[in-house]
Amino acid sequence: DNQVIHNIQYIVYILVNISCPITLDPPEVIGEYGDTVVVNCSSSEEFHDGLVLKLGNTYHNDSDDENFVSGPLFLSNWMVKAECRIKLSETLECSRELGITIYKTPDTVKVSAVVGGPMVEGKEYTLVCGIDNVAPVQKLKVIWYRDNEKLSNETFDGTTVTPVNEYSTLTVTADRHHNGALFRCEAVLHLGPELNLTTASLPYPAVVHYCPLILTPAEVVVRFGDPVSVNCSVASTTDFLGMGWEAAFGGTGFENKSSLTWTVEKVEEWNIKPQCNMTWKNGKQCSVTPNVTVYKTPDTVTLSGVDDGPMVERSAYMLNCNIDNVAPVQNLTVIWYRDNETLSTETFNGDTVTPVTVSSSLRLTPNRHHNGALFRCEAVLHLGPELNLTTTSLSDLICLFYHLTDCPLILTPAEVVVRFGDPVSVNCSVASTTDFLGMGWEAAFGGTGFEQKSSLTWTVEKVEEWNIKPQCYVTRKNGKQCSVTPDITVYKTPEKVAVSAVHGPMVNGREYMLNCTIFNVAPVQNLTVIWYRDNEKLSTETFNRNTVTPDNVSSSLRVTADRHHNGARFHCEAVQHLGPELNLNTTSLSHPAVVHYEPLIKNCSGPFSGVEGKFSLNMLSCRADGNPSPTIQWYYQNQEIDEHMLLNRSHSGEYTAVFENGIGRKNSSTDITIEYSPSFACDVHYEVRKGGSSKTLCEPEGLPRPKITWFKDGGEIPTPQRWTKHDSGNYSLRATNKHGTATHALHLNILCKFYCLELHFFVDVISGENVTLTCSADGNPPPKIQWKYKPMSNVILIETTVRRQSNISITRATSTNAGVYNCTATNKVGAVTRAVRMNPLYIWLPIVILLLILIILIIIYVRRRRNKQGEYHFVPGKATDGSDIPLSPTSNGVKT
Repeated sequence: DNQVIHNIQYIVYILVNISCPITLDPPEVIGEYGDTVVVNCSSSEEFHDGLVLKLGNTYHNDSDDENFVSGPLFLSNWMVKAECRIKLSETLECSRELGITIYKTPDTVKVSAVVGGPMVEGKEYTLVCGIDNVAPVQKLKVIWYRDNEKLSNETFDGTTVTPVNEYSTLTVTADRHHNGALFRCEAVLHLGPELNLTTASLPYPAVVHYCPLILTPAEVVVRFGDPVSVNCSVASTTDFLGMGWEAAFGGTGFENKSSLTWTVEKVEEWNIKPQCNMTWKNGKQCSVTPNVTVYKTPDTVTLSGVDDGPMVERSAYMLNCNIDNVAPVQNLTVIWYRDNETLSTETFNGDTVTPVTVSSSLRLTPNRHHNGALFRCEAVLHLGPELNLTTTSLSDLICLFYHLTDCPLILTPAEVVVRFGDPVSVNCSVASTTDFLGMGWEAAFGGTGFEQKSSLTWTVEKVEEWNIKPQCYVTRKNGKQCSVTPDITVYKTPEKVAVSAVHGPMVNGREYMLNCTIFNVAPVQNLTVIWYRDNEKLSTETFNRNTVTPDNVSSSLRVTADRHHNGARFHCEAVQHLGPELNLNTTSLSHPAVVHYEPLIKNCSGPFSGVEGKFSLNMLSCRADGNPSPTIQWYYQNQEIDEHMLLNRSHSGEYTAVFENGIGRKNSSTDITIEYSPSFACDVHYEVRKGGSSKTLCEPEGLPRPKITWFKDGGEIPTPQRWTKHDSGNYSLRATNKHGTATHALHLNILCKFYCLELHFFVDVISGENVTLTCSADGNPPPKIQWKYKPMSNVILIETTVRRQSNISITRATSTNAGVYNCTATNKVGAVTRAVRMNPLYIWLPIVILLLILIILIIIYVRRRRNKQGEYHFVPGKATDGSDIPLSPTSNGVKT
């Protein structure tokens, strides 16, 4: 009894271990690196020996509540773990680990082009989205957009939890309609159903250079043998010289026209590529080529059964649709119908443009409900958005009906899929016992013989026969018999699925064949091989063999090596379609593609700059992608230069990087500017002219160009624009750029012409008087004054330093001293001359002047006295004393 109890306890322990009585809150932690989260652990178990919460390297178990413990979880360790453990007894304990996701949004998300500069229409370019310092990478999805149109997305595999740098690439074909389009990428961290953190890049503007030729139409679809024409015109005739069509048929040659039409009356070439080109006056050319698709509808589309005879219920059957003489096959889709129900579609890979004959197969298992159904296939050529040409198989050739038996036996199941070596059983029962005599199973293994039962089961413990066909029969009382046979598929999964290829690496642009070999598989007709490149499905292949025993089969994949697929992993899957819900997949090991390709230059468009004495070429981001890894050699002025050499200011200029590997050679030229800190190479003393510019005085060297600050007498002054006569003195200059500062002291002497040259232009001198002529001038440097005059014995030159003047003294001037006296002041700035004319006057001149004045005064006196003489009339009035004063007229003083 004790032993039994012990066993029961042991079983209980196992159940407890499966459902550990611990609850974590939160049940999962999603937090940013550096955050702190409080974690709670509780238990519903009343009796236990301890509850411990381990957060990182710290244990928490000092709670007052025995069934609850809590603590902070610091998300500052990418590998941090958290666990809550409960001890149920001395020998039994269980735990729950907390799911932790620590994330970090990217530092930067940036779009760049593998090849910098503008795109050229029609060429393929690769854009790179760089995501710096993000975690965890397996939660990351990168989404590409062109303007607001979603182009593609990419997810990332990996198990690392620490931040990494990732990148996603987008290959685009430059198109003039996308000139100015903005490409961007978004890095999305999918951290939970409601937590998606998005970091978007700045937009990358696409600059597309294209030939200014307009094709009308740009895309042409023409039936083989029909006429075709395309017009080509120039968008602008500026600097236009001429244009022409080059083609095997319909070429025009060069003409001085702005519009030309290429015309062919009857297209008899499958790969037709006419080219319209134009020439500018500078001799440059460009060209465009219309996209011409030459098609041919099938001669016939016929439907036939691969298997002979009528269809039998639950027996596999194959229909074949043959499309004869169609082009181009890559535009073809075959659609299968049963009555009006679409069953399947099939497209075709390839790049051939000439007519081919292809076929499509449909595998089906007949059902009595489809008795009398009509099958057909349609070959559809997709030639454009509005041009789909459909050719349907002839119905009078494909009226294939189900031929069914009418035996009242029911098989359960009617279809059996069994692995070779496994057991199998099928029940057979009669639908009605009317006129029923008996039934039985006939089979190589498991037969029952005749029995008077209405239900019998056929059973085999181990299927060891590939083509197994047991038969259940019923016998009526009238002696007639009928039988049914279950559809039994005996299968075997492949022993091995392997991908093989050529030995050694592939070379970009060359075509290669990969083989997928499936060893020892059955049945082959139920097998589909699917090819993948990474997670991209490339092609599928089915097999038409009607064998049931194991066989080795192979599938081939033709690929053109592409540098974008270097490192891609090819694998194939062998899928056995054994029923609606039973598909068995066997996958090969992946085959890594090693693609050798010529160097592809990255980030080398420049211009670049560096600091003198600190910069070398190996510090540039100029790199090349290639396989094998390219070597780089730099050239400056056509001479090799060591990429590790530190450059100085004399090394600014154009550099060429040559990248080379065993596949090819590429070069890229870029301008590099070596920057350096300011320095002065100026004199300490300058003499400049008044009004001169300060910019030409003392210019420092430096790159970027330094900013100059002027100081005078210890204080900062505005930068002088024009020198004045007061600006002489001691100065200090300070030059600054981002690489440093330099100072320089200088003395400035302002040179100016004479701002004072005093001299009268005319001097009138009375004969016999003494005369002094004074000429004074001031300037920097002090001017030298010189007189030029006719020497005379009474003329004396007197020079003085007062006000920098020179005098001429003439004693007792006479008429011989008359004339022009020139005074010239000269210094290194220039010379100024003034002239004075001396006119001696004689002594009688003042007497004549006095007489003239006296005459004028006499005339004025006489005129005034004459104005006071004349005839006066007096009116008598009363005198104050009462007497009258008698008046009488007189003439010339005589009373009349």
